[in-house]
Amino acid sequence: MTDEEIDLQQIYQKAVERGLCPAHVPISQLSREQILNFIWQPGFSTAAQVSDISGRGVGMDIVRTQVSQLRGTVDVDTQPGQGTTFTIRLPLSLSLLSLLLCRVGLRTLAIPTDTILDIMPYDDAVGLTNVPGFGNTETERSITWRGRVLPLYPLAQMLPYGDRSAESNAPRVVLVFKRSGPPIAVMIDAIVDERQLILRPFDRTVPIPPYIAGCTILGTGEVVPVIMPRFLKPMAQQRHVLEGTTLSQATRTILIAEDSTGARRSLERILAHAGFTTIPCRDGQEALVKLEQHSNEISAIVTDLEMPNVNGFELLSKVRSHSLCHSLPVVVLTSRTGDRHRQKALSLGANDYLGKPVTPVELLGCLDRLAPSEDARSPVMPLS
Repeated sequence: MTDEEIDLQQIYQKAVERGLCPAHVPISQLSREQILNFIWQPGFSTAAQVSDISGRGVGMDIVRTQVSQLRGTVDVDTQPGQGTTFTIRLPLSLSLLSLLLCRVGLRTLAIPTDTILDIMPYDDAVGLTNVPGFGNTETERSITWRGRVLPLYPLAQMLPYGDRSAESNAPRVVLVFKRSGPPIAVMIDAIVDERQLILRPFDRTVPIPPYIAGCTILGTGEVVPVIMPRFLKPMAQQRHVLEGTTLSQATRTILIAEDSTGARRSLERILAHAGFTTIPCRDGQEALVKLEQHSNEISAIVTDLEMPNVNGFELLSKVRSHSLCHSLPVVVLTSRTGDRHRQKALSLGANDYLGKPVTPVELLGCLDRLAPSEDARSPVMPLS
């Protein structure tokens, strides 16, 4: 923590100068979090002069890269007159934890007991009330807990993998989770047991979502994922993001360059659910052809890096070198999360660099920031 606050206006101006933020997007349309995220970009610095220890814009990028390699997160918050706080969270190593084993549909999940503030029977805790922004029905569930009314969420619906077998029609237990913000309450089917169990972290062979701390193995041989509640987003918040995005992006068209059929279709589903029109392409070469055919319709490009014929780097370079469409937002979405690939993509002019797998909220939030409105988007001319 430092006593000095970060000048958001200065960060915004530098982001516009470097092309990280479109000039037509006023600072009033950006959240505090969106503005602060610019400081993590490679080479970003507001220093007037370069010295031996500052001004090169590499320090913050290195910090985030190193923390990310440890499967951790780093966040920053600044408040006028209060200073700036940097928060680094690192995953738990192999250790003995007190875990609450829960039944959610056909699944067993484990939750660290130190993240649970309260446990209560569903029938005793739940009332029916109108909770703004929650759900699709007129009457929604909530609980009164320690004098506060908390909206109540099915835990199965907070897990992004969308497994329908985990959904429950008859919840029996309510858990109140401790988080950095306000507590949240969730519904589960049953509590199986509370045990001291070994947490086994996953390696980096495949990307692991941040809400999964690792797994534990029961005496029966069953492998149970360990869930970290602080990384779960309430459906009300996710739905608010999606609904807000749909309203402002209903007429937008996103060009997708992705050679994997499964990944391409997944992106199409996510974007279509949010109201986007999509133009799917199997590689960069097809993307260039589609860009010529639909030049006045496209709002942004989402591209993979490793593709046949024309790869993502070549596609990005071609778009950025054209005099009339160089400002078209391009988001790189790839499994290549190493610093070398990231630096190269950003140096070629990528507006953002996302790792696979990506959550719908992360992807839609990125597109909302880079292409905030249809009428504000500059026209794109055909490639020569």
